[in-house]
Formats: sequence, structure tokens, C-alpha cells
Amino acid sequence: MKKKLGVAVIGINPEGIGNSHSRSAIANENTELVALCEINEEWAKNRSEFYGVPCCTDYHELLDREDIDIVVVCVPDHIHADVVCDFLKADKHVLCEKPLALNSADCKRMLDAEKNSKGLLMVGHVLRKAPVFMKAKQIVDEGLIGDITYIESEYAHNYSIMSPKQWRFSYETPRHSFIGGACHCVDLLRWLVGCNPTEIFAYGNHKLLGPEYGPCDDTVSSLIKFPNDIIGRVFLSIGCKSPGTGHRTVIYGTKGTLIMTSYDHYITMYLDEYDFKSREKICSNTKEPYTTPILIPVPIASHNTAGELEEFVDIIYNDKAVSISAREGADTVAVCEAGVLSTKTGKPEKIKYYE
Repeated sequence: MKKKLGVAVIGINPEGIGNSHSRSAIANENTELVALCEINEEWAKNRSEFYGVPCCTDYHELLDREDIDIVVVCVPDHIHADVVCDFLKADKHVLCEKPLALNSADCKRMLDAEKNSKGLLMVGHVLRKAPVFMKAKQIVDEGLIGDITYIESEYAHNYSIMSPKQWRFSYETPRHSFIGGACHCVDLLRWLVGCNPTEIFAYGNHKLLGPEYGPCDDTVSSLIKFPNDIIGRVFLSIGCKSPGTGHRTVIYGTKGTLIMTSYDHYITMYLDEYDFKSREKICSNTKEPYTTPILIPVPIASHNTAGELEEFVDIIYNDKAVSISAREGADTVAVCEAGVLSTKTGKPEKIKYYE
């Protein structure tokens, strides 16, 4: 019988993503939630009572706990590196929320720490576990829409509903939303295309949120150059008057098109005449099949932390390579970092990856 893996969640305010990870640890038959950590004493007490699990306010108290095998890091982005490196030095397996860090220097620290650790590091780019995007990846990889010519994704939210006093809007530790938020879309494009882009050109402005929401742009539009003449685009807004677009993503291929969001129960697919015979039982319009959509049903799970943990446990038990590795997380940060630089220089920027 396999030993249940003990899970600790670091950073768990009453409304944060740490709660989803905690529920996943409880639900997984191969894991057990054994510890929580939250620096805010009121929140720590609240979550301890809610989950019936001890919650400390200093994560250092957990470093030497032998019953902790996996640590899920949900602390503010700018302190990911310190917390992750400490637990890797303690030979714990770490699942770190996205983005891996806010700069490539911190990513390098974590990559180096993993090399000297018995623990593994996985990055929580959760869109790779959303059923809608997993199905899109399958369709692309099977060649059903041909070669990708253009791909775009959006991160559109209204941060004005958040308290301007929270860590995301600090002037002391600025968190540019193109790294902290649009990393979702950048990582999604990298994964769907299957390779790293080489160049990015971005424009940004700050017209939607007041100065109390920090010094960084609240809107960014970027063009991204991939190998094989593939064009990408990522749009970011953290102040738009919208409940969120569900990371609306469109993929144009030489044989078809995919349109989807993480909120929809289906992917909309259009195919050209070439593929009609193979799908004539699905699409009855014999005259213009490329104008008739095929709706591919998918379950909704936009924040599938359970899927992340399930994969991580499988990796640990069966000595597999980490698919959403620290290197994957670092490469996404490198693209985002170059995008932010482009908004400042007004020029296309080459992307510098960790070697």
C-alpha cells in the first residue's frame, strides 16, 4: 500500500487560491492535508478551524517536519523564491503557484536550488490542466486544424473590486500584471504552439485604475513572434469593466480554427473542405462546412488544482519527469519580462532564456 503524502499549504487567506489547493489535498486519496501556514494571525486561526488542521504563522516551523512531503506555495509572487528555495533545501517537493517569480534572477535561484535538492519543483500553470485547453492541445497535436498560423489569448479582469492596499499594488515591490496575470496566457501560448517565442513587442498604458493600484500598466497588448512564422498575441487588462473573459483563446490553423474560453461547456471548431469527408456525420451542411461550427463538449474546471496535485503525486510515486517544470515556469517569466521591457523601450525585444 502506498504511503499517503503529507501536504502543507503556505499562504491561505479565506478567499485565496490556497483554499482550492487545500481542498484538493483533502480530496486526493493519496494525500493528506497536514499543515497550513499564514502570516496573518486572524486568517491563520480562521483557516485552522475551518479545515481542522494546525496553522502556523512562520513557514520556517515546517521545514523539518518529517510528515510533510509536498509543499504548495501560495504566497505573494515576490517572495516565491525565498519560500521555494528554503523548502527545496529541506528536500521537500514543491508546487509553486504561477508565476514562478517576477524576474529571471529569482527563477534562476529556484532552478539552482532544485538541482541541489532531493525534492521536485512544479509550477502551477493551471490552464494546462483546464479540460478545455487540454482538449485544444490534443486537437492541435493531432493536426486536425493543420499548422498554426496565428494564436491569441486574453487575460481580462477588473481588479478595482480588490482592496488597493493588497500586495499586488505595492509601490515597494511592484508586481507588473503582465508577469503576474498575463503569464497565464503567455504560458498557454507557449504550450499550445509547442516551442518558445523569440521576440515580443508590447504597448501598455495606465488609464483604468487609479494610482492607489500601483505604478504598473493596467492594460497591455503584445505581439509575439514564434518560430515557423507563427504570430501570437496576448492582451491584458486588469481594470476593464468585465467579469473576466475566461482567458478567451483563438487558434487559427491552415485547416481550421478553434475558439474557446475556460467558462464554456464546449470548444467551437471550424474545419475546411479538406476535412469534410472525415466529419460528414458530425456536420450536415454539405455546401460550406467551414462556416458550420462543430461544438466539442468539455467539462468546466478553470482552476483545476486537483488535476495539478494528481499529476504531481503520480510524478513523485513513479519517478517521472515534471511536465510543468521550473524551467517551463522560468521560460514563461522570460517572455513576460521581455514584454514589460518592450512597453518601456517602445521596441521589439529579443527574449533571453535561462541557459
